[in-house]
Amino acid sequence: SYRPAEMTSKRPVPRYRQVVELPKKEEHRDPRFNKFSGKFNEGLFKRSYGFLEDYEKNEIEELRKKVVKTKDASEKEELERVQADSKTKEEKQKNIQRQWKKSEMEAVKQGKKAFYLKKSDKEKLALYEQYKKLGEGKGVDKFLEKRRKKNSASEKRFLPNARR
Repeated sequence: SYRPAEMTSKRPVPRYRQVVELPKKEEHRDPRFNKFSGKFNEGLFKRSYGFLEDYEKNEIEELRKKVVKTKDASEKEELERVQADSKTKEEKQKNIQRQWKKSEMEAVKQGKKAFYLKKSDKEKLALYEQYKKLGEGKGVDKFLEKRRKKNSASEKRFLPNARR
């Protein structure tokens, strides 16, 4: 079975011939749209993966305990900031998801097909909300300036040392 494959000499040999036949890749299917995965049961999903929310709540609780225990002012401030960030991030995500579901339900009622948000689209919506919240004026300008600086700093990594 290690001998060379027999080929006819009547046809010219293609330039880029596949020497070894590779097995076909498995076709990946999105379980949301695959009928073999069954119907989505939100209650079952929450029961099965509810422990993740418990972990997150425990982490926030531990943060709160650390805030109470620590005596160092700067460390305490940092822990409080992390705790507040996690809460606001979660609230923002839930709010965006809720708004999207509401608008999508209205669209489905009007006869349009259901559309599921990708993670990148959710992030774009979050960014849009952030811009809207900053409003017109200096808030947006400051945010964009910080973002530009961050992007330019990360792009410098890819430049050769001579041009930095």
